[in-house]
Amino acid sequence: AVLAGPAAARACRRWQQQQQQLLRIFSGKAAAAATTAVARIGGGNAEWNVYRCSEGKRCEAADCNLWHSDSERRCKDFARGSCAKRDCKEGLHVALADVNQIVTVDLDKPIEAKAVLQANKGKSVNERARVVRLVLYGFAWVRRQLLRDIFEVFPLVHEVMLPDRTRDANLLVAWCDLIEELDCAKRAPRMREIIFSDGHAEALW
Repeated sequence: AVLAGPAAARACRRWQQQQQQLLRIFSGKAAAAATTAVARIGGGNAEWNVYRCSEGKRCEAADCNLWHSDSERRCKDFARGSCAKRDCKEGLHVALADVNQIVTVDLDKPIEAKAVLQANKGKSVNERARVVRLVLYGFAWVRRQLLRDIFEVFPLVHEVMLPDRTRDANLLVAWCDLIEELDCAKRAPRMREIIFSDGHAEALW
């Protein structure tokens, strides 16, 4: 039977209340997931990313302490506390303890997403190297060019979080393909993990 009049209005209100309740539950889970502990890098090795890995892009060791792309290389003298050059060409000037920042981007809002991108491009590469996690809302394949630009800005990003997406095998495969297409082995060589709304993490490669 088709509801009409007051009965239809009551049914509509109940549906709206249910949707709002579900949204609150989901938003709470997403917020909790987005604040889970970030990756800890370096394993206490002060010379992490100072020397080149002979395996290069072929390296499959997630905990490798060597660099695989110039974009992630750290300055050896800085790591030893003896380089104060502001325009150093020998690698990043970033302490391991400082690689703990999170950047959030809503891909469903391209104008705002590009504003976040431009704001970070205005920072020095050493500041940008402090970002270890990207929290991405509204992921869609059509945003891959924007993602390419985002990954290129953060040389030491380790993980991507999708707080509005549940764990899905097809989505994981799509991300693995995307990582290869965007040549993240060069742009973001340390990005190896994707985290879903429930906090579950999966290796990307």
